Amino acid sequence: MIESTNSGGRDTSKYPKAEPDTALILKQTIGRRLTFFIKKICKTYKLTFNQFAKKVHMPGKILEYYQAGTIFPSTDLLVYVTWNFGLNIDWLYTGAGDWFIDDFVPDGKTPPPDHKQKIREQFRVLYGK
Repeated sequence: MIESTNSGGRDTSKYPKAEPDTALILKQTIGRRLTFFIKKICKTYKLTFNQFAKKVHMPGKILEYYQAGTIFPSTDLLVYVTWNFGLNIDWLYTGAGDWFIDDFVPDGKTPPPDHKQKIREQFRVLYGK
């Protein structure tokens, strides 16, 4: 038997190795991307964080939870920022492509009813949730 010890000199071979919490890693990764996006939007539109939170109809504290990776961003937030600010949802979910939709032009209209369903379905397909 190979002995495994930590820096304290105790035998740790009998303890199972901790598996990474994939949901936590995913929340943190999406949170980092969302933080990047919010900073870019705030700079572009000269908004404070609280002004941005108000624009997306979310309490600042909830946005902070999303950014920290404590919880997944709500579908309502994702619908709003994809429709009104041009967030590329593929980039947010996977890191692939550009963060911003190049030919995006905000029109101030309400997103079509199926927009929310598309975002939910895309997340389910990618992550099985």
